[in-house]
Amino acid sequence: MTREYPYRLRRKLLSAFAFVSLALTVLCGVIASDNDQGLIIWRVLSLSPEGATVFYWASATVSLIAFVAIVGVAVCSSVLHQRIVVSETGIIIPESRWSSEEVAVPFLDILDVETVELPGRSVLAITHTRGTFELSAWMLPNESSFHEISEAVDKGVDAAGMKIR
Repeated sequence: MTREYPYRLRRKLLSAFAFVSLALTVLCGVIASDNDQGLIIWRVLSLSPEGATVFYWASATVSLIAFVAIVGVAVCSSVLHQRIVVSETGIIIPESRWSSEEVAVPFLDILDVETVELPGRSVLAITHTRGTFELSAWMLPNESSFHEISEAVDKGVDAAGMKIR
């Protein structure tokens, strides 16, 4: 049985990041535009009113740069049509993070499979004869897709006669 999964950042996640960075840009810009008070940061750093204004403008600028970067990633994500395909004989993965090209990796060519659980993030590292591909759960439609792919790769590698875990 062949299963195909779209592989791109979740739009809700990108939208949330974009909204937060844009809101922070506007908030810092509004505060900076008519600031006449100093600022104490974590009871350690004390800024004069001029220093606080510079701090707010710098924060607004960094937030705006983050917003532009998020929009750029969203555009790239929508233009690059990446996918993961798992079949009885192997897995098709993107050639790189920024490419629409694909690489077919037979289960026989897989040397190691490792699941890395980080706080809020799961990654499946697939090491094969041509390199290592890190499959991020964030790039799949949902967490269950990640687990389906992980199980299918494990079963495929085991069926190919390569017990790697």
